[in-house]
Amino acid sequence: MGVTITFVQPGSSTAAGTNTLVPDGSEIYRIGADGAPQKLLTLKDDVVYALAVRGGSLLAATGNRGRVYRVDTNGSGRFSDVAHLEASQGMAFAAVKDGLLVATSNSGKVFRLGDGVAQAATYTSDVFDAQSFSRWGRAEVRSGGAAGFDLFVRSGNVESPVMGWSEWGSRERGWELCGSAGTICAVEGSAAQWWIGGCGGVELSAAKPGSGGG
Repeated sequence: MGVTITFVQPGSSTAAGTNTLVPDGSEIYRIGADGAPQKLLTLKDDVVYALAVRGGSLLAATGNRGRVYRVDTNGSGRFSDVAHLEASQGMAFAAVKDGLLVATSNSGKVFRLGDGVAQAATYTSDVFDAQSFSRWGRAEVRSGGAAGFDLFVRSGNVESPVMGWSEWGSRERGWELCGSAGTICAVEGSAAQWWIGGCGGVELSAAKPGSGGG
């Protein structure tokens, strides 16, 4: 009797169709000197394709959303969203002077991830689906470092923000923060997305829009 062994890439269409043991997400473990495993992180929506240690930090390149995460190695389950790649999968790291190269697939590109802190950075969130037509209330932001950032939100009534959504921060058609209280001047809708831009030294730990129902 012959035995056939087939190797498939986790997260691929072949794996999804033939191997029910491959999960949709990933887990990262640390193996101690005594051989005991310690779970560092569970990702429900991302598949880890590559790991690298740089400057004492553990970095994970993932798919299928093209994210690079910095993982807290003390076992707290916390991580930082370092970069959004213009590709579906981050596949490999290569060390270079003052940073790392990140190779991607779908489509095939190479990005440089520097060691230094960017003088200015932006972050665009995933689409938040309120599940119903909603009136939006307040934005809650927790940050460290200098208080130098701008937060804008846009809204719509379809899942994809490509068409039929408001512009970023337009008082007439979209959202922007009104005053120091964090109140959002909002167009009502069922979905929202936020964008934040900050100068160097700003560390954002959480930000989310609030909804009041429709």
